[in-house]
Amino acid sequence: MKHSTKFAAKPKSNIQLDFEAIGTMWAVQLAAPAEHAQRISKLIADRISLFDRTYSRFRPDSWVQQCSQPSRYRTPADFAPLFELYQQLNELTDGAVTPLIGDVLERAGYDQNYSLEPKALQQIPSMPEALELIDNTLHVKYKVCLDFGAAGKGYLVDIIAALLIKEDITEFYIDAGGDIYHNFPTPTPVGLEDPADSTKVVGIAKLQAASLCGSAGNRRQWAGLHHIFDPRSLQPTDTIEAVWVLIPHSSDITYPTMLADGLSTALFFSKPSLLENSFAFEYVILSTDKSAYTSKHFPGGLA
Repeated sequence: MKHSTKFAAKPKSNIQLDFEAIGTMWAVQLAAPAEHAQRISKLIADRISLFDRTYSRFRPDSWVQQCSQPSRYRTPADFAPLFELYQQLNELTDGAVTPLIGDVLERAGYDQNYSLEPKALQQIPSMPEALELIDNTLHVKYKVCLDFGAAGKGYLVDIIAALLIKEDITEFYIDAGGDIYHNFPTPTPVGLEDPADSTKVVGIAKLQAASLCGSAGNRRQWAGLHHIFDPRSLQPTDTIEAVWVLIPHSSDITYPTMLADGLSTALFFSKPSLLENSFAFEYVILSTDKSAYTSKHFPGGLA
């Protein structure tokens, strides 16, 4: 039965939830009656656990691991939006953004055991060749290792945001390891982390009713490699140091954090102009030669 309590009818306080999940730190701030903190915390934890059991490449019991062999698989109820964004980004980046990247990452050493011991890499099939989604069935045509890390965490943030809204919580802020959903009436300044020193910032974004995601090769490094691989060259990207993407919230964008997350990876492979024809977004791009590019209406910028 749906919980009938309306938070608007009771005094609100700022509830702060800090925890670790899916390999990163979360900070969730929300305006709601204090007595509901434990229940809301459990709702969030349970939903994150379900997402992890479904999409984690690092869990042998996950749904994506079950989909490794050629066959047809019934998809989870929340699968279509994630897959459809990957299809769009895959086409716009000439195949660079792909859920098939899991095989490359596994062989490079970023595997279930975090061995960090690179092996010989192999070319992977294209997304259209290997995967076909028909209604609620995913047809896997090759042996694959699926990884939805380019947009999955942002998607989970959107799912948690929708959960809070369903619980009549309309003012909140979610930060999942830098994937941020802002839903407070006043702006919040957010530092853009220096990819060379996580204790410093290189700029500021002023968030208000928007989602912000960043990607950088420094987040996961080993053996001279990092986790943002180009599947076409079988090499980590080497021209972009960090990317931040901001998506203003609007009624026609259902999953803004997922989109920001996916675009922050896509911009490692494609020029902004190629993506702006399909999506409305603001960005900051920091190149490895220290040159920087900021979109015209990005609310903030580099220091």
